[in-house]
Amino acid sequence: MTQKTFSEIFLKLLKNDSDPIGGIYYHLFSLLSAQPDTLEDMLKIAYEMSRGKGEYKKGGYKDNWFAVWHKSVRQTDVFQGCFQKRTIEILTPEERKTHQNFLTKFIDAGTREEKDALRYVEGYDGECTENYKEYLRLNNLKIKEKENFSIDGHLDSILYETVCLDNEDFLYGTFVRLFTEYELQLKS
Repeated sequence: MTQKTFSEIFLKLLKNDSDPIGGIYYHLFSLLSAQPDTLEDMLKIAYEMSRGKGEYKKGGYKDNWFAVWHKSVRQTDVFQGCFQKRTIEILTPEERKTHQNFLTKFIDAGTREEKDALRYVEGYDGECTENYKEYLRLNNLKIKEKENFSIDGHLDSILYETVCLDNEDFLYGTFVRLFTEYELQLKS
């Protein structure tokens, strides 16, 4: 039988539980599972702390491993590379129309020489025409209309606060069940 990873067991335990807070944890930790080894490494560290293994033999980790783990959520970037795509209307309708006209004029012009003649002042070494400068300004604004905004810190806060609100110690109990199930599969 193939041995299941910490993250496979953990996500299954969260998904199969009917407690609403388990659903919140499932969705948060599912985001982590999309990042290679992130969830697996975090669960492995929690397991080693709970068992007082490796570098966690000293320092009382075994007795208060969950509190140490919870504190680490607040002090480190658990979530990394999570973004929200946003579209913000920066250009006015008039600027949008001007940008489109410039785009047609500067991009769709014929040969390279014809494009350069439209873009650069004749007789000046690389100086842009006023129209081309305006096109570049509008183009930069257009690019800024669609950006990815990091939500890593927000997700870290949601996870930390959810653990704080977890009055029934749901996550702690899930960790304990995870570690027990993991050890049972090692013995079989």
